[in-house]
Amino acid sequence: MEYIIIDGGSTDNTLEIIKKYEGQIDYWVSEPDGGIYDAMNKGTGLATGEWVNFMNAGDWFMRNDTINSIFRNNIKSDLVYGDHEIRYSTLNKSVKAKSVLEIFKGMPFCHQSMLILNRLQLTNPYQYKKYKVAADF
Repeated sequence: MEYIIIDGGSTDNTLEIIKKYEGQIDYWVSEPDGGIYDAMNKGTGLATGEWVNFMNAGDWFMRNDTINSIFRNNIKSDLVYGDHEIRYSTLNKSVKAKSVLEIFKGMPFCHQSMLILNRLQLTNPYQYKKYKVAADF
């Protein structure tokens, strides 16, 4: 497991938090970029593992053993995804993942609940210049 942080030049206390955990982070950079999807593409290019997952500030897996439980089995897929939960101060909602075949109806899952083969993500990067919002759709 490697941790890569691509920060878009934050001016809050993000860098202090990164430096606090620097010993557990494999790579990090803080510089202006083209937005979240540009950052995700940069991270994919730096990843050395077979699989990638994108977590944003404040995101987490619901269970500490999520990754281990997924990879206990011999995965024969290019993409693994699941349910997710939305938590805001005024909203707490569980969202069930839908079949990827239902993508024509809207995003069937979120990128935080997805693990994708790195080689597949590299050959199909987020089109952040064309789609500034919802490029993961």
